[in-house]
Amino acid sequence: MKIKNTVGYLRSAAYSPKFKMIVGIAMINLDYCKDSQNFKININNKEASGSVCSLPMN
Repeated sequence: MKIKNTVGYLRSAAYSPKFKMIVGIAMINLDYCKDSQNFKININNKEASGSVCSLPMN
């Protein structure tokens, strides 16, 4: 899989029972760190998609 640009790094990920999905914490370059920004991520040579969001409050 060819990487187009590296805009950050996934630091951790886990399943969230509250949101019923996998959530992750990433360090993203400021130029790309906008709420609702969509992205594709390469994890172990498999592509997944996601979006930037603010941290949940409670």
